[in-house]
Amino acid sequence: MGTELTVVEEGEKILPQETIKELTERVQSIVARAQGLASVGSQEEADRAGLVVKDIGPVRRFVKKVCDPICEDLNRKHKAATSLRAFFDAPMATLEKRLNEMIGNFFMARERERKKQIALLQVDLDKEYKREVRVVAATVALQQGTQAAEEVKDEMGDAPPVVLEETKVEGVSLGTEWRAEIVDAVAFVKGLASGKVPMAMFDAEACGKRVDKEAIDLEGRIDYPGIRVWEAPKVRREGR
Repeated sequence: MGTELTVVEEGEKILPQETIKELTERVQSIVARAQGLASVGSQEEADRAGLVVKDIGPVRRFVKKVCDPICEDLNRKHKAATSLRAFFDAPMATLEKRLNEMIGNFFMARERERKKQIALLQVDLDKEYKREVRVVAATVALQQGTQAAEEVKDEMGDAPPVVLEETKVEGVSLGTEWRAEIVDAVAFVKGLASGKVPMAMFDAEACGKRVDKEAIDLEGRIDYPGIRVWEAPKVRREGR
């Protein structure tokens, strides 16, 4: 410990300036007297060390007397605040989680139906568009020749993608995220041994978390033995 005692700002807010000053002076004085006492090898050094120890006692009792009531008061307030937070926040957290799960299930069901409808509509649109391309190309072929008709086909390209409005829910933002979990530990370990699973995924304490993070980072594009990958709903309240 150096001869200088740094007093943190939070301490200055709790204790009076006079008390801080008194403690600083007394501690600095004792520390200064102990300078050079790296070891005790003589009667003089032993006596010197003993007197310092003697004077440390009153300082520690003074610190205890001043700080203990504050610590006890703050501990009571901390416990009360923690209990109050749990009393009000816990049911809100539980309710939010349950509602988010229900909204997420609704969102995923709607998204599956939306993608199904997009696929069906896209098939019909592609057919209609191809007919339109053939008609236009045939007309151009009669007027300008086969080469011009082929150029028109290339310019028209494929049918535009079908777009249906995504599911929206008031008060929350909706999306998805990739998740993964180990469902067959034996297959997973064999995959590590054979090189089908990167050794970076091996972690005795957090293997599941590593695999889950890998699925998120690679947007589900992993195919490891013993691993289940799925797309999960991600629901967040607005203004969080």
